[in-house]
Amino acid sequence: MKTAFSIFAIAVIAVSFTACVSSESEMLKQARTIQDGMINDVEALDSNMTEKLSVWNAKRSEMAMDSTLSTDSIKMKDFMNAKDKIDHLSNLQSEVTDWRANLKLLPSIKEMESGAENPFGEKAKDQEILSEIKKSKEAFNSLKLKADAAMK
Repeated sequence: MKTAFSIFAIAVIAVSFTACVSSESEMLKQARTIQDGMINDVEALDSNMTEKLSVWNAKRSEMAMDSTLSTDSIKMKDFMNAKDKIDHLSNLQSEVTDWRANLKLLPSIKEMESGAENPFGEKAKDQEILSEIKKSKEAFNSLKLKADAAMK
């Protein structure tokens, strides 16, 4: 009976240890949640910017077809304003794309189990990772504010 209890206790301890080792800390869970939301927001912002650029480009093309554009100063001013808005929003979209390309992303649990490197460094603590992801979110929010203002 003692042997059966010992084997059972060892099995329970082994399962508990495995569960602890493979589980993710609350900070990393929070970091992943923030990261996933941020990625969704980036994709939505990029889509909105592309849509707005399409509308403005169509409007500018329509204005360019007007035969009185070169002789009407108000129409020319509107045309130049549309061009400036398009250029500004295109630059912001490029900035968002560059920011996204340089973003450090925490690999998924499966990727980490498969041996993917942690872009934050092998010795990065969970708090440091969460802090970095929060900083990335703040940087994105700043870009989003600029983009939202440019799309008005």
